Amino acid sequence: MPVRFSETPEPVGVPIVLGDIRGVIFDPSRAAVQSRVDVYPGEIARLDVAARFGSEEDAYGWSNLSYSSNPPWRNPDWKLPRGRYLVSVTVSSSGEKCHTIFRLLNEAGTHDFRLEPARSEDHIGS
Repeated sequence: MPVRFSETPEPVGVPIVLGDIRGVIFDPSRAAVQSRVDVYPGEIARLDVAARFGSEEDAYGWSNLSYSSNPPWRNPDWKLPRGRYLVSVTVSSSGEKCHTIFRLLNEAGTHDFRLEPARSEDHIGS
């Protein structure tokens, strides 16, 4: 799943009404599948990887594609029921790659929904 950089423009549409017809016009310049930014040495860039809405128990993986999913913001392919997940993040720059594993916790209420560093005991299949 492609992730999105938090600071990139959101590909949100502009609602329109033509008589009895309602719709949304999307700005194609904001609808890129991939979210890319320049991050220079010493800088920090935040990534959006998942979202949870209101009192819903399920969370969803989050990317620019989430804005056009059906239902909105909830891509069924990226549904994350209550539980604990491992998130693998790889960043490529100048031919080098950095790889880190995080733990995504979706086990309780929205106040406890969070991403944190993986622990040494975390592994695939746990």
